[in-house]
Amino acid sequence: MRSMAPRVFVALLILFSAIGVYLELGRQDVVTDNEGQRAAPPAEMLRSGNYITPTLNGKVYLAKPPLHYWIIAGLYWASGTINEWTARIPTATCGALLVLCVYFVFRRKAGEGPARWAAIAMLTSPYFLERARSTELDVPLVLATFLTVVASYWAWTEDRPSRRALFAVLSGVALAAATLFKGPVPYLFLGASLLAFCAVEGSHPAAALRTGIRWTIIAFAVGWAQYLISWGTGHSLRFPASLVLLGLAWLAVALKHGGPALRRALPLCLLSLAVGIALCAPWAFAVLQQNGWAFVERLLHSEVIDRTHTSTAINSGSPFYYLLMLPLMVFPWGLLLPLHASREFWQEADAPYRFSVAAGWLSIAVFSQIMGKEYEYILPIVPVLLLATGCQVSKFVDGGLTGWMEQWARWCSRVLLPLLPAATLGLFVYDAVAMHSLALTLEMGLLAAAAALAVLWGRQRAEFPPMLRIAICTLLVVLAVLLPTRTFRYVGDRSPKQVALLCRDLMAAGYTVEAARVSPAFAFYAAHPIPDILEILSGQSKEQWERFATPLYGTTFTLSNEEMGQAIAAVRTKMLQPAPYFFLAQASHVLAFADLESQGVRVVAGPVTNKKLLLLGNRDPKELLK
Repeated sequence: MRSMAPRVFVALLILFSAIGVYLELGRQDVVTDNEGQRAAPPAEMLRSGNYITPTLNGKVYLAKPPLHYWIIAGLYWASGTINEWTARIPTATCGALLVLCVYFVFRRKAGEGPARWAAIAMLTSPYFLERARSTELDVPLVLATFLTVVASYWAWTEDRPSRRALFAVLSGVALAAATLFKGPVPYLFLGASLLAFCAVEGSHPAAALRTGIRWTIIAFAVGWAQYLISWGTGHSLRFPASLVLLGLAWLAVALKHGGPALRRALPLCLLSLAVGIALCAPWAFAVLQQNGWAFVERLLHSEVIDRTHTSTAINSGSPFYYLLMLPLMVFPWGLLLPLHASREFWQEADAPYRFSVAAGWLSIAVFSQIMGKEYEYILPIVPVLLLATGCQVSKFVDGGLTGWMEQWARWCSRVLLPLLPAATLGLFVYDAVAMHSLALTLEMGLLAAAAALAVLWGRQRAEFPPMLRIAICTLLVVLAVLLPTRTFRYVGDRSPKQVALLCRDLMAAGYTVEAARVSPAFAFYAAHPIPDILEILSGQSKEQWERFATPLYGTTFTLSNEEMGQAIAAVRTKMLQPAPYFFLAQASHVLAFADLESQGVRVVAGPVTNKKLLLLGNRDPKELLK
């Protein structure tokens, strides 16, 4: 692949990136809560004119800062269209830009070969592609965090003071963007990168790494003990001892062994922090002015502080969670992660490789000590970590790997090369039989043919080594998985769209629509705030409203028979009034209104989605909307 001209490689990288992130991007409806939480607030910003405090279904929603919302709202406004396609374009574009940035950034420090393979590995990582094709803020956050870390690294390694200051300021700008995407999370990655840089570039790197690794193992042991205690007792320990221990240990390592590297990097890091905080301050003060300090304090506790020592059943996991999941996130490149442990390669490699390994794994160690765990939490450091893999793949393709590393990489390529195109062909056959979609069958057939062509035709060409053919097949396999399971499946009755649009039309015509609870995806299509049970049970507390939601949405709250009866009675009363009235509920609760069928109360739409949402009403919407 080295014989391929850089311009040709960049053109192919753009082409495959566009295919990976844009193919059938707008076909799937907005179905999941996560997508609805990103797609609906920008639309409400445009309707309300409030760009400071995001809202969801008319209520304040500040779980995440608004930069992603601002970008999507800007595209809604510029295109004049609010739909699935315009909601997803910003994330997909950030995904394509990230792949290109990985190549151009790493080429400057690590060389052409490692940069090419790092970009290829990023593009063909399954979890990255899945995130890039939905309205999520994870990929924009990855792009901003990646630029923060690499700009800081450039600042720390530049010779001229003016260039060091310039890159530090650019790092601060990227840090501000990352902060406005997801709060203070990027500061952890920047801090871990600073400590890793001081360890590998300090006065005694060998001693620093030995000490750091030793204390990291101790921190994992403490974290494992905390996890077992929390699991056994059912209560999280409020003090994150393993996280604090890990941070203090590596801080001590940096102070003791950092030497000139610490003295050079610390002032520049502080400059980046100052720029980032200064750029975020105007929005923070505006939020404080609109909502008050009590609201901001509760928000910081629930979204930042509490998450270090608490987790839900959905995002809980042991300290080894990421060590087990990371190979799957970056498959097939995850199979090569054991090569990062090679002492021989470490000694022979250059500074960027050592920094990428140290910063990447230290960041993963930090997030491993936080109680709440999701794949996307460590995604921002994956591009940095993949530089190390890019260096090793480049060495392997050129015949430079030796010993067990060469044998391991060769075994991986021999197993994957026939397996991946076979998987694509199997998915094509299955979906052609099961999905009954001509468009999907044609697209899956093209993917299977392309995978076979990459394997068979590429064998005769030196510029298509086995690892490149594996990368192409991986991209095609991931698309072959995502297209049927996400793009073509979640439409029609699996989506809230048809019922939500009916609610939108009813509300626009002046009729009353209420609900027990409105999912974010439903709110995206409804385009009007739908009053929830809090309005129905007027005068009741928020806690009582959440308790009422138990039967509908399976929360941990409970509701007495008397309270449940009062809530149903409130809805029944409105159903029996002459004025048209509609109520969004689940199919399992229709029996509570079955006796009213003779009086005109019936299901007028649904059920839709896996929650079996349906719309009850006392009038026929078709007659009302004529």
